[in-house]
Amino acid sequence: MLPRSRLLALLSLLGCLLAVPSPPAAGAGTPPAKDAAPDLATTVAALDRELFDAFNAQQLDRMMGMFAEDLEFYHDKDGLQTYAVVKADFEKMFASNSGIRRELVPNTIEVYPLPSWGALEEGSHKFCHLENGQQDCGTFKFVILWRQGPSGWKAARVMSYGH
Repeated sequence: MLPRSRLLALLSLLGCLLAVPSPPAAGAGTPPAKDAAPDLATTVAALDRELFDAFNAQQLDRMMGMFAEDLEFYHDKDGLQTYAVVKADFEKMFASNSGIRRELVPNTIEVYPLPSWGALEEGSHKFCHLENGQQDCGTFKFVILWRQGPSGWKAARVMSYGH
């Protein structure tokens, strides 16, 4: 049992610590300081936006530039696909003029560091396209392993499932 004076000191310290406001969460409306590096969640969220802005604009070369050349894309319907297969599939998809669009489902993105390698992003996204003249939408889960290398961040492993 702690002496009463020591216990009171610890409780006082705890009270002071609880009174200190915590920093805002990433994306809570406070931009990072100009000279501070953004945190990992902010970085990955920006990468996600950049990748899918290119997808929604059907800018194949810009989008494929965000994938690692040794890409492994796992899909629960199509299995494992390589960079070349993914590029050919997206090229066909864009040529079909289905108006496909991707939206990140709000508040589903989670980011985990992969020390000395990159980051893991998981979440849910919604894809909509025209099929037989009707808007067809589905919500699916995904995981992207982002690798940070000399040429920047690249999506090296992608898992798309729940189709």
